[in-house]
Formats: sequence, structure tokens, C-alpha cells
Amino acid sequence: MSGALTDVRGIGAATAKALAAAGVADAAALAAIDPEAAPELKDFAGTPAWRDWVEAAKAAVELATKEGSTAKGDASPARRRFPVRWAVRIGGKTFKPGGKKGPTLTSAEHEELTRIGAIATPWNEGESV
Repeated sequence: MSGALTDVRGIGAATAKALAAAGVADAAALAAIDPEAAPELKDFAGTPAWRDWVEAAKAAVELATKEGSTAKGDASPARRRFPVRWAVRIGGKTFKPGGKKGPTLTSAEHEELTRIGAIATPWNEGESV
């Protein structure tokens, strides 16, 4: 994840622009907002979904932290292959159904996709790659 607001589930370009205009620069800043004391969004059509946005930003920041925890020079995180039920975008990556094999995932990506229901296969049953 790059930390961009558009990397957060539920945040598109227009919402990211409105958030940036309100002083919310990135996903980490969004994750730190108290939804009850959120800034006013100008030029925003619709009802701001502060609770959902903050929750999704916290998940995205946590995922990025887990993925980035492998120190430079250490082995890359273990990856396994899993069948994905539908196309889904998390952490700046899009995962698409790919027949029986599917994409290769880190444990953090697997955890997030399992949490939202896109994967039903437990980590230990994935195909090692």
C-alpha cells in the first residue's frame, strides 16, 4: 500500500479530493480521525461515511504495516495460492478469480480477503509457492 487515500476501501478519487481539502492527507491520517469529531467536507455530494472510512483506513494501515515488517535483506513474506471468489482490491492491489489456483497472497493479504469473505480457504490449506 502506498498510503494514498484511494488505497482505502470505499474511497474513490472524488472522496479522496474532498478529504485532502479537509486536511486528511493519507490513509494513516484518516485512520487517526475520531468519527465523532471529523472535519467538515466541502464540495462533497452525499453523506460522509466516517465510521466506515476510518475502519477501512485502520485495516489498510495495519495491512501495510504487516507487509512492510520484513526488514530489507530478510526473506520476503511467505506466499500461498488461493482461489478467490470475486475480484477485490486491497492495499493497492487487485486480486481476481483465477480458476482453481488463484493469485498468490501473503498471510496479511489472505487475512484481509478472508475477513471480507473473498476467500474461504484457511491459510494452512493454500498451495505453497
